[in-house]
This record gives sequence, C-alpha cells and structure tokens, in this order.
Amino acid sequence: MDEVRAISAVNGGQQLTAEELAEVARLAARDREVRLHEAQHAGAAGGMAGGMQFTYETGPDGKLYAVAGKVQITVMPGRTPEETLAKARQLRAAANAP
Repeated sequence: MDEVRAISAVNGGQQLTAEELAEVARLAARDREVRLHEAQHAGAAGGMAGGMQFTYETGPDGKLYAVAGKVQITVMPGRTPEETLAKARQLRAAANAP
C-alpha cells in the first residue's frame, strides 16, 4: 500500500494532495522533536518536574500534532544550604537539558 492510500485509509478515505502529505510529514517530525525535547527537560528535572503540556495543531489529515510544549518545574528550598544548592544545580541542568 503506498503512502497516499495508507493515509487515506486512516483518514476515512479522504485523499490528501502532495502538499498536504508534505505538511503531515512536517507536523509529524515536529511532534517527535517537541515530545523528545520536553522529555529531556522532564528527565533532567527528576522529581521537580510536573507533567508535560503541549500546544497542538491539526494537520490536513485531521490528527493533532504537538508543535510546542513546556514542563512545569517546582523548586522548593532545601533543608540546608547545600541541599538548596544541589536543587539549583538540578534546575539548571533541567533548563539546559536539550
């Protein structure tokens, strides 16, 4: 099954133009990039990270693709100055992760 028919089958039989297929490919690549980028931030933040939040765009195939994202990070002071400094270092690593 060629790419056009495969997308058409998933898309309820709607045929996409070459330009629309190119847009779907661009959006899918951006979706992967955004999700990986935010996962890297979240991973480096460890327990300070909340859930990942995404901004979506609907492609010509009717699917939603993540085009931007963010990770909420909560930092509380440590019980000691050393612990606070360690948390600050982890926060910096999370911000610079990607």
